[in-house]
Amino acid sequence: MGCGSSHDYHYTVMQSWDEVSKSVTVKKRSVKENPVIKRSGWKTVRIFVSSTFRDFYAEREILIKQVFPDLKAWCEKRRLHLVECDLRWGVPKDTTTEETLRICLGEIDRCYADNIMPFFLNLTGERCGWIPTNFEVPRALVSEYKWIRGLSVTEMEIMHGAYRIDNPNSLFMIRKSAFIQSVPEDYRKDFLDPNPLAEQKLKILKDMLKQRLGTRVKWYNCQYDGVTDDGIVRFKGLDGTFANTVFNFFKTRINEQYPLDDTKLDSYQQSKEAHESFMKSRAQMVLGRDDILQKIEDYVVGVAEHKPFILLGGPGVGKSSIMAMTAEVACVRAVKKDIPGGGDAGWYVFYHFVGALPGSTDLEKCLKRLLREIDAVTENTMPTDLESTCQMAASALSNAKTRPTIVIIDAVNQFDEEQQARVVSWIPKKLSPQIRVILSMINNSAPHKMLQARDADTKEVPVTPLDMDSRMEIVSAMLGRYNKRLDKEQMNNLLAKESSQNPLWLAVACEELRVYGVFDKINDKINTLADGLLDLLAQVLKRFEEENGGQLLVATLCVLECSATGLLETELLYILGDEDNLMPPDHNEEEKGASGKESDVVNQFKQPLAPFKWATVYRALKPFLRPFGDSGEGRLDFYHRSLSKAVRHMYFLNDDDNEDDDDSRDVYYWWHKKLADFFELNKNIDRKLEEYPHHLIKIKDTERLKVFLTNWKTFDKLYDEEFSSKLLFFWRMAGGYEEMVKGSKACLEELENDPSANRALLALRTASIARVLTQAGQYQVALDLLKKAMDIEENELGARPERMVELYDVCSKNYTD
Repeated sequence: MGCGSSHDYHYTVMQSWDEVSKSVTVKKRSVKENPVIKRSGWKTVRIFVSSTFRDFYAEREILIKQVFPDLKAWCEKRRLHLVECDLRWGVPKDTTTEETLRICLGEIDRCYADNIMPFFLNLTGERCGWIPTNFEVPRALVSEYKWIRGLSVTEMEIMHGAYRIDNPNSLFMIRKSAFIQSVPEDYRKDFLDPNPLAEQKLKILKDMLKQRLGTRVKWYNCQYDGVTDDGIVRFKGLDGTFANTVFNFFKTRINEQYPLDDTKLDSYQQSKEAHESFMKSRAQMVLGRDDILQKIEDYVVGVAEHKPFILLGGPGVGKSSIMAMTAEVACVRAVKKDIPGGGDAGWYVFYHFVGALPGSTDLEKCLKRLLREIDAVTENTMPTDLESTCQMAASALSNAKTRPTIVIIDAVNQFDEEQQARVVSWIPKKLSPQIRVILSMINNSAPHKMLQARDADTKEVPVTPLDMDSRMEIVSAMLGRYNKRLDKEQMNNLLAKESSQNPLWLAVACEELRVYGVFDKINDKINTLADGLLDLLAQVLKRFEEENGGQLLVATLCVLECSATGLLETELLYILGDEDNLMPPDHNEEEKGASGKESDVVNQFKQPLAPFKWATVYRALKPFLRPFGDSGEGRLDFYHRSLSKAVRHMYFLNDDDNEDDDDSRDVYYWWHKKLADFFELNKNIDRKLEEYPHHLIKIKDTERLKVFLTNWKTFDKLYDEEFSSKLLFFWRMAGGYEEMVKGSKACLEELENDPSANRALLALRTASIARVLTQAGQYQVALDLLKKAMDIEENELGARPERMVELYDVCSKNYTD
């Protein structure tokens, strides 16, 4: 045959395969030989994605925006961090051949190091990709990877990551070529390889893969679905077989290699591990903050100053990362007993990140965990309310007998609003010599002002904007986790934006770049990034809206923004399930009923949203939401308040916290009413108390609020013998204490007229309401009710209870005064 015949091509290709075969592991790995990794704590799992670039844009979009986010969520429940190694861009244009090959093969080496057997995904179509010549491949690389010559870069990845060792964690998705006929001729070149060697290479590659790897080689179909504005061909059908196959394969393989640890942890230990995971993830990105970290170290290891260290800064300046790094370094040094002053036992490090995890905004829970971890209480001596918990914490932190302890609490200003009055009361005016307390908060926030108003001193350090070198390091580190890099021009364009001084802006910008798939337009993408944190977040939300659910995503953002405490996933699904009334009516539409059309409240929330629709929305928003564990656990809420501001700006036409602005009043009313209607039907009294009265107050529905407050279940939950603060607040919002008197009397009359009512219960209810009225200063009415309660008790028991008599005397004295 003449020069250029298929036979010659076949011979050339087989020469390369002969070299590969010399390094192939002969014995196939059996299932029993698959590694099972025993571990403690969190582990990183890396998935390497191998393919040519131009022809697999659509598949990579599905992977990076759907499959991998779902897989990450599944992994997190098993204490696994998933990192996808997607090299669709990240090799700068001025990179040498050796550097390019080392990046690709070195990333697979990294997967070996982390996971013993790389989790490896290959996508193969009708393009072979770049085949470096023998002259382009340096000798140093050939001596390291002896089988490398004659292979395309994609084939090198396949050989190194899967084929030579018969890697059980490898999956090969081969796209059938039938779709090409429907692609317009101008775009077919993106899917066909002009190299005459490619056809033979691909035919032999597919045959060899099938022979050696068997069922791990899958074929799939897709259909042409138009072209994007960027000139990228779209496909349909990938979110079915393709996406499900990849997800299920890696879910199975990860589960077999890293089986779930079924060890049961108590709630305190679960919380501690969750904060540990957050700490480790955040501590990785602290760069350019050496001066602040040194000041914190000096405070910890130096002579006791008897006062807390306060880290101050605005939203997004990186306080949480600094606090995470502080906690991680302190933990490592404490284990090594490398912190002076710890005595024989050494220092104990307690850390808590407010707002980052479910339940983390509850000050009482935080302090109880602190008391438990430093052995200041037992289960029997654990305090029962917030006030006594704060008192006990203050006592422990000022006690010279408490073990040496470093307390690190991030975002103190994010503790629950109703607890703000006591948010710093647990900090003693003078810390014990062996206690260090490090707090972060927004400057001039309520906790900061409370600390400034106290007699006690504090040590305050501001977090300043990032310098240029630190910004460059952060971008390189964030993108480097996914083996992506910006060239000098791209980096300069990104850091020229004024907002790049803010670490949160940088993090969001890097994530936007990471998921952007058109490498030769990265500069254009950088130039379009908004220069301003709220504006950039608004851009991201707009992209989410266009790509992930439209109005469904907007509705999710709006109900989360209006919720008082965040929402359970199950609650959110039923709220969103009312798809006919998903959004407020336009101003030019005639409103029908409460929600835009005639429908009763019960039927509005009868069916939950279909899971596949919710999955799309959740996948997009997950990076901005607090982690919440398994379905139904914890609260879905915004991780950072800057996102809340962006939502208010975009969807409520509001740039502050004033919901009565003319432009936003009606929109807020609509969403609060929707939530009020939903929680009116909620049977869980605890959740109802957290949300229902909040929304009734927002929409000024005093009638429904009065009905709710005159329910005995509500009263029992809100009643506090010392001071029923929430109950009194809600009654003030419902019309004042006169309304409380009328409502309370009506409740007692109804109970008194009930022939089946227990007389002792009637006396108890009467006395309890009298006590609440006393707290409200309604002494005359309280005296009348107390007398009635004492008369009932005397008739039933033959004596008046001593506590009622004492309360009567106190009330009588206050009334007289």
